[in-house]
Parts: sequence; C-alpha cells; structure tokens
Amino acid sequence: PFTAEAARAHMQAAATGVPQRFEWMTVRPDGEEMWTEVSLQRVRILGEDRLLALVRDIRERKRAEQSLRQSEESYRAIFNSAGQAIWVHDLETGAFLDVNATAVEMYGYSVEEQKRIGVAGISWGEEPFTIENAREFIRLATEGIPQTFEWLGRRKDGKPFWAEVTLRRVTINGVDRLLATARDIGDRRAAEEALRKSEESYRAIFRNVTDGIWVHDLATGAMLDVNDAGAAMYGYTVEEMHRAGHDALLYPGSEYTAERVGAYMAEAAAGGTPRFEWLGLRKDGGPVWGEVTLRRVRLGGD
Repeated sequence: PFTAEAARAHMQAAATGVPQRFEWMTVRPDGEEMWTEVSLQRVRILGEDRLLALVRDIRERKRAEQSLRQSEESYRAIFNSAGQAIWVHDLETGAFLDVNATAVEMYGYSVEEQKRIGVAGISWGEEPFTIENAREFIRLATEGIPQTFEWLGRRKDGKPFWAEVTLRRVTINGVDRLLATARDIGDRRAAEEALRKSEESYRAIFRNVTDGIWVHDLATGAMLDVNDAGAAMYGYTVEEMHRAGHDALLYPGSEYTAERVGAYMAEAAAGGTPRFEWLGLRKDGGPVWGEVTLRRVRLGGD
C-alpha cells in the first residue's frame, strides 16, 4: 500500500481539511525497512494555507510489535519496559486484563484502579470522547482492523490528558487479546492549538519542533534558515550551520551529491513534493540518515 498514489490520496484528503494520520514504510538503501508515522494537516501560516507534515520514526515500536509476534516469552519484558502506556483487553468484554507502569504514571491510577474503572474511567466522558465511541474503535480493532486515533482522557486528579491511541488484535500466550498503546501528545496538541490561534507562533514552533526544518531561497537554493533540531541532527549550532552551508553536509564519495540536491530542489520549486532518504555528513565526520520532504511554500509574503 506504500505507493505514490496512496501518498497523493492522503495529501489530497488533508488539503480538503481532513487531517490524515497513517503509518508509512520505505526501504533504506541498506535494505532496512524505515517505518514512520505521518500526520498531515492543513494549516494557515502567515496568511497562507499550507500542508503541515509531521513525521515520527516508529521503528522501535514496530520492532516491539514484531518481537511480540515472534516470541510470546518476550511479552512481559517488553510490556514492563515500554515507554508507551500499554493495556491488554479481554477481546469479548473490552475489560482491562493488564496495565503497564507507564499507563499508571500517565493517568495516575494504579493497575487495580484502572482494571476496576476500565476505559470509561480514564476517558474525558464528553462527546466525542465517550465510552460509546471508544467501543466502536474497540469493535473495529477486534475485527482485525487496527485503529489509531487521538483521545482526550481524564487523569485521576481530574486534569485532561491527550493521548494518541493504537488498538490492534494480537495473540498473547495463545489467546487472542486486544492490545492498546498510548503516547502523550499534549505538547503536539499545544503546538497545533498555537498555530490555530496565532500566526506569530510560527517562529516558536519552527525553533522547538523536534523534526529538522530548513528554509531555502527558491531561486538559488541557498539556506536561509534552519531550526535547532535540524542543526543538532548534524552536530552543529544554528549559527554554525548557517556559516557552513549545505555543501558541508554532503557525504564525500557517496551518490548523495550537490547535483542530486539541485534536481530535487528544482522538482519542488516546480510544485512537486519530492520525498527521499538522504545520507549526510555530521560535523564530527560521522554519517547521518534522514528522510527528507521538499515543498514549495510562501513565508512572510516571499
């Protein structure tokens, strides 16, 4: 399903105002599968409609899921050490059978308390975050259709808690169960809300987003700006990267050349949206792999 046509369909849907969230797999030049989670959303930045893409590396989660499939004996170790909240549900009733430590920390309820109050007890309880809507997600996942969605929960102290929840049917110790994982997306929701409320927040988001972002001159390709995450990816400060320029980031002796960069930039300048993997050179001389998306945008009237 990971085709150019499928990618365009997601982008077209997002452009109409329907946010998209999906998993995407590409194959790196070294043959490794590169799993990412992509969020697409239409936003307004400095008076212009844009398509905002957030890409998160989910290889660790995929490896954990693969480990669960391959070795049920590893279940307990993964369950207890995972950085995401995990619940194991009874397939028939939806009741919590097991709750990991991260879920306890996130919601403030003990394992036994969560088993007692169930999904309803940690949900916000107002539309659309009701137990009735949660049951529909559970029903689809039980039928073998994995579900990923944002959910507003309620902590034990009464405070709201935003999480991204994934539901999938799995087999644990020979028994079919429903596995739910959740990660804290409070910071991301705050950033999205800031975008909606104030276009002046662009600079703060640019500096603090965890994905690397570069702004280039459309005519010359010169680097005009880079955020902290992009500079840190290559081992530079923002000021150092401005001085070094793009040529310093090219990995010597590789196929990832300035000419190839120019071709991708020309494609983006013409209105295309090239997405590709790239091998770069860190300040310390080491290699760094990244997944790059180029898009023509309008910022500050230019």
